[in-house]
Amino acid sequence: MFIAPHDTDWGLVPMNKSPEVLADRAQELAKKLGYSDVVDRAFWVGSEAEYVEYAIRNPSGKDWKPSSARQAWPSPIAFWYRQSPQWLMPNAGNLNDPPTVTQWNPPYETSGLVAVKLDMQGNLLFLRAVPPQVDAGGPSHEPDWNLLFAEAGLDKTRFSSATVKWTPLDAFDSRADWEGRVAEQPDLPLHVSAAAYRGVPVYFQVIAPWDRPWRSHTVDPRCGDLRGRLGDVRNRLRTGWRFFRPLEPASRSWRRQMGNAAVWA
Repeated sequence: MFIAPHDTDWGLVPMNKSPEVLADRAQELAKKLGYSDVVDRAFWVGSEAEYVEYAIRNPSGKDWKPSSARQAWPSPIAFWYRQSPQWLMPNAGNLNDPPTVTQWNPPYETSGLVAVKLDMQGNLLFLRAVPPQVDAGGPSHEPDWNLLFAEAGLDKTRFSSATVKWTPLDAFDSRADWEGRVAEQPDLPLHVSAAAYRGVPVYFQVIAPWDRPWRSHTVDPRCGDLRGRLGDVRNRLRTGWRFFRPLEPASRSWRRQMGNAAVWA
């Protein structure tokens, strides 16, 4: 069972599916889309800082608490999954941190490497997959965009074709964009972008008003303030850990002495 404190934003999100269940769901989804070769995988639950910032600053977005157990998005958290046909070898951030798989680490340099983002009910929010480096040729086929909408839990009939918005990160030969709304959130405009290479999806994203292009040189100072505060807290925790770490040997020695005293008493 996956438990979050009720006095935090995580505790207000339905989590009736464990990370292990969501990881299996993401792996099955990747296989369904054409990525079945898995040697290594990693998954985690992460905070959605941009949405939290939006909910705080936008009066219409403050009431983000799900109205039912089935409504898992929008949410201050999301589930991330990465798989690779080779061992995932993340780079170390610094000398004090162990190498950790993240959304960007390791880099997307291996054909068949997949990243999937789901809401806590398992609906697709984001997909990125690295296409093959060597084009084997042969006939291509039209991608099944309906499948992506179904995996995202979106009714495609409520969306209409739209101009392109964000450029996919990897090579593609077909793409499509839509705009629309969902019945549960009629006041929330959504933009959906998708791309494929030889009929196999390589990119999919549900873009909400709070999502910002991370490759843009323009940085929203409000987002920077929030990330700065989160970084400050993280650094303070690391500093505290380094401060108390030298006390560990002494603590272990004290426990051994107390244990020996208890034995000999």
